[in-house]
Amino acid sequence: MRINRILSAGVCVLTASCGSDSPDINEPPPNNHEQIVLENIPYDALGSSKLVFKRDGGINKYGIVLLDGASRTGSVTYSPLSGGLVAASPNTGKLAYAGSSPDNHQRSYDIFVRDFASSTGTPLGGAGGMRDHPSWSPDGTRVVYAETAQTFSFRSTVVATQAPVPGAPRQVLWSAAEHSCEFARSPRQNAAGVVVFVYSWVFDPAFCVVNDDMIASKTPGDPSLWILYGPGPTVFSPTWSPSGAEIAFFERSLSGTEPIATIKRMTASGANVRTVAVRPHNGDSSWLSYSMCWPGDGSRIFFSLPRPEGTDSHIYSVVVADGTVTQITTAPGVRDWSLSCS
Repeated sequence: MRINRILSAGVCVLTASCGSDSPDINEPPPNNHEQIVLENIPYDALGSSKLVFKRDGGINKYGIVLLDGASRTGSVTYSPLSGGLVAASPNTGKLAYAGSSPDNHQRSYDIFVRDFASSTGTPLGGAGGMRDHPSWSPDGTRVVYAETAQTFSFRSTVVATQAPVPGAPRQVLWSAAEHSCEFARSPRQNAAGVVVFVYSWVFDPAFCVVNDDMIASKTPGDPSLWILYGPGPTVFSPTWSPSGAEIAFFERSLSGTEPIATIKRMTASGANVRTVAVRPHNGDSSWLSYSMCWPGDGSRIFFSLPRPEGTDSHIYSVVVADGTVTQITTAPGVRDWSLSCS
C-alpha cells in the first residue's frame, strides 16, 4: 500500500492508492476498489487511542480504516465485503467481520477472522446458526457474537463466544428460551466475563413482532438475565467502560420534531443513569448506523452517527467529563460506521 502523509498541527492527509496485498503500487486494489482518501484527521482528539471503522463511499469504494492517535498516523485496508459489521481485536491486529458463507447450508452468514493487512478471512465455522454483531473479549483472545436461530425471524437468539480459530468450540453466554421470541444484538463482554447487549422480547409470539428494546446483562454462572435499562425509547450499542464498572449507550428519541441521539452512561447494575452528550441526526432507525467504543483511560467515548442532513455518517469523540464533542471524520458522501477501538 502506498501512503502519503502530511503531518501538520495534529492533522494528517492520507491517501491509500492500492490494496495492502497488491505487489505493485500501480495496480488497482483487490476487487476493483476505487481509491479511498482520508481527510484531515484531528489526532489530538484521539489521545492515545486506536480507532478502526468501515468507510463506505459508494460502489467499489469501501475499506477499513485504522487511525492511531499515539503515532498520529492512519492506514486503509480493503474489505471483500461492502456490508457486514467489523470489529478490531485489542492490540492484536486482527479483524472479525460478518460475511456470507454460501458453502454452508446451515449457516449462510458467519464471522470471519483476518489480519488487518490481509484481504481475505477465515470463517469460524463449527456449531451454531447464522452469526453477526462481532466484538472481542477485552484480552483479544475470543470473538463474541450474536447468532440467529433457523427461523423466519432475522433477529438473534443466542449470544456466544469462540476462540478465533476455525471450528473451535463455542461457549453460549445467553440463549433465548425455546419459541420465546427473545432477541439479542450488539453483545460486548467485560474482563469479568459479563456480557451486555440490546435485548428485545415479543408480545405476540405468533408473529414475532418486536417490542421495545432494552439493555440487558448476563453474568457467567448466573441463570438470570438482568434488565438494566428500558423498555422505552430505542437504545443502541451498549459499551463497557475500560474498567468494566460502567456502560455507555445511545438512546434515540425526538426533541420536538428533531431526531436526537443521547449518549448516556450508567453503572454496571443499571444505576445512576446520566447524560454525556446529545447530538442531532437524520432519523435513521437502523442499528447499523450507531456504534460506540470506550477505550484507554476512559476519558473519551468514540461513536459513529448519521449527520442531520443527508445520509452521511461520521466518527466523533466526546469527553466524558464535560460532554465536549469533536468530529473526527468529515469526508462528504461517505458512511463511516462499525466502530471499535482500543
